[in-house]
Amino acid sequence: MKWIRVLTALVAGFFLAGLSVAQEKPRASSEQKSATPLKVQLVFTETEGEKKTSSLPYTLLVTSIGGPDRPTRPSSLRMGLRVPIMIEGKDSKVQYMDVGTYIDCQAFIMEDGRHQLHLSFERSSIFPTGTEKKAGGVDVAVQPSNVLPMFQNFRGSLVLLMQDSQTVQSVVATDPLTGRMLRLDVTMSVVK
Repeated sequence: MKWIRVLTALVAGFFLAGLSVAQEKPRASSEQKSATPLKVQLVFTETEGEKKTSSLPYTLLVTSIGGPDRPTRPSSLRMGLRVPIMIEGKDSKVQYMDVGTYIDCQAFIMEDGRHQLHLSFERSSIFPTGTEKKAGGVDVAVQPSNVLPMFQNFRGSLVLLMQDSQTVQSVVATDPLTGRMLRLDVTMSVVK
């Protein structure tokens, strides 16, 4: 009879111990970090020699998550217009070409607290073959009616490792026709 009481006490002890373990909240592992909101600013700067001809800033909010193995949708920004182009021939047609800036960005929290930005961008514009006029402080190419427009395209894909409030000059490219330089500066900061 005594051994039945001991056995019952042992079974009850194991049962109660199992309940207390089941009620404990699981601890967050280092891979399951919380999402962190980031402000990512891209500035496209164009220079002709030492003279800055344009500076175009774009800002988007990106949510940084824990690790590149967790799928997420990138933050995207699309800014531009459609330019009509006359296609000459037997039956003249108008075709539209997209011109503007397109940015996609994803961010992941690294073990050391920095953020890995996966960034892709494209900036297209009408190539200035005519005279230029100032329109609201921005240089605009004016195409003569008898000249077909040419388009300039600047495209890239980057992976940057950045910390809070850091600015990186990530890309510098030179246009082979004009010698103009195009630079991309990226600034990342944690939204508090």
